[in-house]
Amino acid sequence: MEIIKRWLSTPTALDPAATAERGLPKKLVSALCGLAEIYMSDLCMSPDAESLCERYVTEALLALPESAIALQTLASMRISQQRVEDAVAALKRAFDGWKGLPPAHEDVPPYADRVNLSKLLIETEEYEVALEVLERLKEEDDQLPDLWYLGGWCLFLLGEGEKEKKGGEGEWEESWEAAREWLENCLLVSRLLSRGSALG
Repeated sequence: MEIIKRWLSTPTALDPAATAERGLPKKLVSALCGLAEIYMSDLCMSPDAESLCERYVTEALLALPESAIALQTLASMRISQQRVEDAVAALKRAFDGWKGLPPAHEDVPPYADRVNLSKLLIETEEYEVALEVLERLKEEDDQLPDLWYLGGWCLFLLGEGEKEKKGGEGEWEESWEAAREWLENCLLVSRLLSRGSALG
């Protein structure tokens, strides 16, 4: 990571084409976010864990301000700090950065990172945005049981919220029916994958 930082501070790094070709800013962001995640999990009890998380995430966002991965890491940190509104703002900004792009575009995060984005959106009760992310993922690859499970869980929670609201008659039933379909697909895909593994 220090090597990448040193290179980025050299005159050569002022050439955007050379920098992009090496993908160094993205590598730096990935390394910084990885360090931040460690201090949010394995090393969370360290006395300086929170300050180091802040430092690494800030450095990642300085390197690439619109990086979806950095913004999602920022959101994870804000959730752990119980700053939910700030987390939601970061998550929506992360999604806005790639939602209009085709799946193969270089600025679209890896599939697994987008699945994680949906988890964070569900955790912050942004169910409709989470479903939008999951629907896009489903169009891209519908053979992941986790995808169907998350969609079902999200729709169940959405329906539960609708049921609690006044005038929510009928709406929650539709959400729960859709949730049932997603969860049934989760079971189906899981069985197909298990059967394929057994045959292999």
